[in-house]
Amino acid sequence: MPSAVFRRRTPGICLFCGLVATAAAAAGEIDVTALAPWQGRSVASLELAGLAPDLDSTARAGLSLTPRRKLLSVRKAVLTLRAAETDARRLRLLLARHGFPDAAVDARGEAVGDDEVAVTFAIAPGPAVTYGTVDCHGLPADLAAAVDSVRISLAAGARFDEDAVSRARDDLILALQRAGHAQPAVDLSLVRTDSATCDLRFTCRPGPLFVYRGLLVEGAPADLEPLTRRVIGLRPGAPFAPAVARDARRYLRDLDLYRQISLSSVARDSTALDLRADLAPRRMLTATASVGTFSDNPLVVGASVIHRNLLHRGRGLGIAGSYAEHLQDAEVRTWWPALIAARSRTDLRLRYEIQDEDSYRLETGEAELSTLFRPWRHSSFRLGLAISNGLFENRSADASAFESDVGLQTVIAAMWFRDTSDNPVDPLTGQRLTVQSEVSVPGFLADTPFASLRAFGSRYLHFGGARVLAVRLDAAVAVPLGDAPDVTPDRRWFAGGVSTMRGYRRHGLGPLDSSGRPIGGETRLLAGAEFRIPLAWILGAALFVDSGQVWRDRDETDLGDLAVAGGAGLLVRTPVGPVRIDVAQNVTRPPDGEPRTVVHFAIGHPF
Repeated sequence: MPSAVFRRRTPGICLFCGLVATAAAAAGEIDVTALAPWQGRSVASLELAGLAPDLDSTARAGLSLTPRRKLLSVRKAVLTLRAAETDARRLRLLLARHGFPDAAVDARGEAVGDDEVAVTFAIAPGPAVTYGTVDCHGLPADLAAAVDSVRISLAAGARFDEDAVSRARDDLILALQRAGHAQPAVDLSLVRTDSATCDLRFTCRPGPLFVYRGLLVEGAPADLEPLTRRVIGLRPGAPFAPAVARDARRYLRDLDLYRQISLSSVARDSTALDLRADLAPRRMLTATASVGTFSDNPLVVGASVIHRNLLHRGRGLGIAGSYAEHLQDAEVRTWWPALIAARSRTDLRLRYEIQDEDSYRLETGEAELSTLFRPWRHSSFRLGLAISNGLFENRSADASAFESDVGLQTVIAAMWFRDTSDNPVDPLTGQRLTVQSEVSVPGFLADTPFASLRAFGSRYLHFGGARVLAVRLDAAVAVPLGDAPDVTPDRRWFAGGVSTMRGYRRHGLGPLDSSGRPIGGETRLLAGAEFRIPLAWILGAALFVDSGQVWRDRDETDLGDLAVAGGAGLLVRTPVGPVRIDVAQNVTRPPDGEPRTVVHFAIGHPF
């Protein structure tokens, strides 16, 4: 009978738990009778005296006597001797798992007013147990690098940590799975050679090499099963690898056709597997409406109706529209998954857009055909061809601000995107890189030909907890081609606002006409850094520095013109992203009419 073959965790690590539990028991019985006079009182505070700082937050989260902060209040536990004894045992077990098997815990209390008590657990950690020798047996010779990685992570002399040992064991299992061993086992034995040293021995049992023989699809509608099989792209005879199921899950999620995706490997015989996909289709017809606000656009209203499989085999149809002060649009689009390649999507989009700016108004009708390719885990690229026609109104006080009408445009676009961040909404680690270009070729259905290139990216450096340093760099250039006198306003670059340079209001940074209206430029450079830290519950804070500039002509680009602003933000974390209020103070002098201090409100991080 087929059976699941993934068994990442085994009881091997519990061997050390038994060892340290015995040692902890030998250290003496738990005695909390000193707290008896205050039974029934609320616990005003809990102090963990003598606990290593790196264990404090973990310990408090697991103790029942810890006061819990709620939105507008603090929930205080009621002191009982049973709860105090349980918490003391939890502390000793935590200490044992982190290298202090002989720790002792003493409890005492102090009255606070008439009905509360301050509880203190005084901790004597005892000598720390450190790693001694680390041996790995049974691992194939071609996986020697995995052994070196384990020995680095469990370096001799470092304090024992059960979580680190468990991760090292899981890393060995993963290395074996990546090599094609679908049912590996890794046993762990630990020996305390003396009171301060523990030797570790990992015994690996790789098992046979496995290959995939077939794909089982359960739960997919009949018209979606061929598409599902093509997107997964499993080749019979391919070697087993965890990445096969991982990538298949991501590609199926990109289809947006299933609300539940479960992938597992089941044994067919001693060396062959089937990949099983258990799927639950999502509701195909959905309608949404939204109302929002942020500082760059005080009112944003949107609505959409989408049928994800109206034309069958994953081909859908969507209608959407939105209204904001500076942008109104409506579009109809249809798409074909896997039309050109197994992991691609081709879109046909008809769009009508109005850009309503202080210095110009532009009405544009556009038809675009594009294909998005996702051949790699973290990277994708997009190719597109768009034909548009625009009706342009110059509102600038200067006739020379816009020398080109918009008219007919045929644009070839390409974009490459790479994302290794750990979270799409609130990342802690990884990076995002994007390079995008557009070109309108002279003489090819183009009244005002141009070319543009933009490269931008963000990197996230994690400093523990929810603390993260985010940095970004964004460079862009646009140039007229052929007989076009300059770049049209819809292809120029603007800056200033919540997502570009927070020291300025929306579009306030860069070239202005004689009336102070922004007119954009051919080149733009933005850079910034932001340190995000948690405060309490869902609250967080950010300290940031933004810099940037927009130049009217690319020949005028001068880094000495960069404007700089610094500031702080208050964040409220929500499922759709952080709600932010940022206050920025200009370091360089802003132009007349621009305030030195600017307040922004938005949802989501600026980068």
